[in-house]
Amino acid sequence: MINYEACIGCGRCVLACPYKASALDGG
Repeated sequence: MINYEACIGCGRCVLACPYKASALDGG
């Protein structure tokens, strides 16, 4: 699980995340 509240949009999870846009947004 990804803690979106702590996510700063670093993009590290983008390859593993099915929600690619969400991995790169502000939250």
